Amino acid sequence: MELTLQSALSFGGMVGHMSYFLLFVSMVMRVMWVLRVLVILSALVGITYDIVWTKDPVGVFWETSLVVVNVVQLTIGWMQNRAEKFSSVRRQGFGNQELLKQVKSLARLVDVIMRRAVCDASAALRASFV
Repeated sequence: MELTLQSALSFGGMVGHMSYFLLFVSMVMRVMWVLRVLVILSALVGITYDIVWTKDPVGVFWETSLVVVNVVQLTIGWMQNRAEKFSSVRRQGFGNQELLKQVKSLARLVDVIMRRAVCDASAALRASFV
Protein backbone atom coordinates (compact mmCIF):
# COMPACT_ATOMS: atom_id res chain seq x y z
CA MET A 1 0.00 0.00 0.00
CA GLU A 2 1.36 3.41 -0.96
CA LEU A 3 1.38 6.46 1.25
CA THR A 4 -1.23 8.62 -0.49
CA LEU A 5 -4.51 10.21 0.51
CA GLN A 6 -6.32 7.84 -1.83
CA SER A 7 -4.80 4.77 -0.17
CA ALA A 8 -5.48 6.19 3.31
CA LEU A 9 -9.16 6.59 2.46
CA SER A 10 -9.51 3.27 0.60
CA PHE A 11 -11.36 0.30 2.05
CA GLY A 12 -8.07 -1.29 3.15
CA GLY A 13 -6.98 1.98 4.73
CA MET A 14 -10.26 2.20 6.62
CA VAL A 15 -9.74 -1.32 8.00
CA GLY A 16 -6.32 -0.23 9.27
CA HIS A 17 -7.84 2.93 10.78
CA MET A 18 -10.56 0.84 12.47
CA SER A 19 -7.91 -1.30 14.16
CA TYR A 20 -6.24 1.75 15.68
CA PHE A 21 -9.57 3.42 16.49
CA LEU A 22 -10.66 0.36 18.52
CA LEU A 23 -7.32 0.39 20.30
CA PHE A 24 -7.73 4.10 21.06
CA VAL A 25 -11.26 3.57 22.41
CA SER A 26 -10.07 0.68 24.58
CA MET A 27 -7.60 2.99 26.33
CA VAL A 28 -10.41 5.15 27.75
CA MET A 29 -12.27 2.20 29.27
CA ARG A 30 -12.44 1.93 33.04
CA VAL A 31 -13.65 -1.66 33.18
CA MET A 32 -10.79 -4.07 32.54
CA TRP A 33 -12.77 -6.78 30.76
CA VAL A 34 -14.26 -4.22 28.35
CA LEU A 35 -10.77 -2.87 27.65
CA ARG A 36 -9.50 -6.38 26.93
CA VAL A 37 -12.41 -7.22 24.63
CA LEU A 38 -11.84 -4.04 22.64
CA VAL A 39 -8.10 -4.78 22.41
CA ILE A 40 -8.92 -8.28 21.14
CA LEU A 41 -11.27 -6.83 18.51
CA SER A 42 -8.63 -4.30 17.53
CA ALA A 43 -6.00 -7.01 17.18
CA LEU A 44 -8.32 -9.21 15.09
CA VAL A 45 -8.99 -6.31 12.73
CA GLY A 46 -5.24 -5.62 12.71
CA ILE A 47 -4.50 -9.24 11.81
CA THR A 48 -6.93 -9.01 8.92
CA TYR A 49 -5.31 -5.78 7.77
CA ASP A 50 -1.80 -7.20 8.06
CA ILE A 51 -2.68 -10.39 6.17
CA VAL A 52 -4.87 -8.98 3.39
CA TRP A 53 -3.44 -5.55 2.69
CA THR A 54 0.09 -5.14 4.01
CA LYS A 55 1.13 -8.83 4.00
CA ASP A 56 3.19 -8.16 7.12
CA PRO A 57 4.11 -11.33 9.07
CA VAL A 58 5.66 -9.33 11.91
CA GLY A 59 2.40 -7.43 12.45
CA VAL A 60 0.43 -10.69 12.34
CA PHE A 61 2.75 -12.23 14.94
CA TRP A 62 2.43 -9.33 17.39
CA GLU A 63 -1.31 -8.88 16.90
CA THR A 64 -1.80 -12.63 17.45
CA SER A 65 0.32 -12.45 20.60
CA LEU A 66 -1.88 -9.59 21.79
CA VAL A 67 -5.01 -11.67 21.23
CA VAL A 68 -3.55 -14.68 23.07
CA VAL A 69 -2.39 -12.66 26.07
CA ASN A 70 -5.72 -10.87 26.43
CA VAL A 71 -7.81 -14.03 26.01
CA VAL A 72 -5.70 -15.76 28.66
CA GLN A 73 -5.95 -12.76 30.99
CA LEU A 74 -9.75 -12.65 30.54
CA THR A 75 -9.89 -16.37 31.31
CA ILE A 76 -7.73 -16.01 34.42
CA GLY A 77 -9.80 -13.05 35.63
CA TRP A 78 -13.03 -14.96 35.04
CA MET A 79 -11.69 -17.99 36.92
CA GLN A 80 -10.50 -15.84 39.84
CA ASN A 81 -13.86 -14.04 40.04
CA ARG A 82 -15.59 -17.39 39.92
CA ALA A 83 -13.38 -18.63 42.75
CA GLU A 84 -14.20 -15.55 44.84
CA LYS A 85 -17.91 -16.31 44.57
CA PHE A 86 -17.24 -19.49 46.48
CA SER A 87 -15.54 -17.71 49.39
CA SER A 88 -18.36 -18.70 51.75
CA VAL A 89 -17.72 -22.32 50.84
CA ARG A 90 -14.03 -21.80 51.59
CA ARG A 91 -14.90 -20.55 55.06
CA GLN A 92 -16.67 -23.86 55.65
CA GLY A 93 -13.47 -25.72 54.82
CA PHE A 94 -14.28 -26.81 51.26
CA GLY A 95 -11.64 -24.63 49.56
CA ASN A 96 -11.47 -24.59 45.79
CA GLN A 97 -7.79 -25.45 45.58
CA GLU A 98 -8.19 -27.23 42.24
CA LEU A 99 -9.38 -24.02 40.54
CA LEU A 100 -6.43 -22.08 41.96
CA LYS A 101 -4.06 -24.78 40.71
CA GLN A 102 -5.61 -24.52 37.25
CA VAL A 103 -5.18 -20.74 37.22
CA LYS A 104 -1.53 -21.05 38.25
CA SER A 105 -0.82 -23.75 35.65
CA LEU A 106 -2.54 -21.66 32.96
CA ALA A 107 -0.37 -18.67 33.90
CA ARG A 108 2.77 -20.86 33.71
CA LEU A 109 1.69 -22.19 30.30
CA VAL A 110 1.23 -18.66 28.95
CA ASP A 111 4.64 -17.71 30.33
CA VAL A 112 6.29 -20.67 28.57
CA ILE A 113 4.47 -19.97 25.30
CA MET A 114 5.36 -16.27 25.32
CA ARG A 115 9.01 -17.00 26.18
CA ARG A 116 9.15 -19.48 23.29
CA ALA A 117 7.47 -17.05 20.88
CA VAL A 118 9.78 -14.19 21.81
CA CYS A 119 12.81 -16.49 21.53
CA ASP A 120 11.70 -17.66 18.05
CA ALA A 121 11.03 -14.08 16.95
CA SER A 122 14.41 -12.98 18.28
CA ALA A 123 16.18 -15.80 16.43
CA ALA A 124 14.33 -14.93 13.21
CA LEU A 125 15.27 -11.28 13.59
CA ARG A 126 18.93 -12.14 14.15
CA ALA A 127 18.89 -14.48 11.14
CA SER A 128 17.41 -11.76 8.94
CA PHE A 129 20.44 -9.56 9.56
CA VAL A 130 22.91 -12.29 8.55
